[in-house]
Amino acid sequence: MTIDKIINQPQILRRMRFYLPGQISGTIGMTSAYRASWVFQQYPTPSHRPPESWGFEVETLLPPKEALLALRATGTPLFHCEVLWERPAGDVASEEPDKGVTAKQEIEGPLGRTESIVKGRDMTDEIRAPLSPAELPQQRITEVVDLPARPEGFEPVVYYGLAAEGIAPKRRPAEMSFLGGAEWAWSPMHNRIEAYYLHRARSHWLLYLRDLDPDNRDFEWRVGAYGLKRGVDEKTAAVHLMVALWAFETNDGLEQFHWLTHDGLLSTAEWRAIAREVWG
Repeated sequence: MTIDKIINQPQILRRMRFYLPGQISGTIGMTSAYRASWVFQQYPTPSHRPPESWGFEVETLLPPKEALLALRATGTPLFHCEVLWERPAGDVASEEPDKGVTAKQEIEGPLGRTESIVKGRDMTDEIRAPLSPAELPQQRITEVVDLPARPEGFEPVVYYGLAAEGIAPKRRPAEMSFLGGAEWAWSPMHNRIEAYYLHRARSHWLLYLRDLDPDNRDFEWRVGAYGLKRGVDEKTAAVHLMVALWAFETNDGLEQFHWLTHDGLLSTAEWRAIAREVWG
């Protein structure tokens, strides 16, 4: 085969399953899935066949041997690999994307952190869960900052099913400030990824929570907390509503997030300060 023919060969898109025989620990599974998301620039789809194997699936342009080497280079265990299907990459150009998407398709989409503040038009759906560590804010080296004092008379109320008629609008507001996001990654099949928004209602500040990886779209958005608006600026309200929300959840055993997924109106340093206030 000539060099020209090799160069002009069509790219092949493959859906591959990587798996380890038997059962594995949650730590190994979580770490492997996270590193795979970095290698393939997408969230791996769980593909477990208990008790025979634990695994995940991705779609990629890499040949199987190169995909295995790239995964192995991140320090993951030695996976087995099987090709579930393959086809010329051009064949999917006009199709609706599958749940698993190619790295190129995903990278060219909007990155969550490019839209820090949501104002005027509804852009909230452009915030998504990061696909690689490169998209995360700085995690370790951050400035130590003090939080603003809670204003006298500002008493945050954690919502979670409490009656809020006349306070929370019936529909999700189109104009909100994006605060940031956090992730709890307990295992590949058990995690929590949330983004937080602040809405200025007529008389109250409202803290909205968005599940970035929902099992049920009906519960993707919800009001988390609210407080009177009078005499309280936006950032102060955001800080103390978040403190109240997470402090309330610690009563149900919620520990500190594993990493920040986004920053927005609240900087990484301010998110760290909130975490210190809640968890010490």
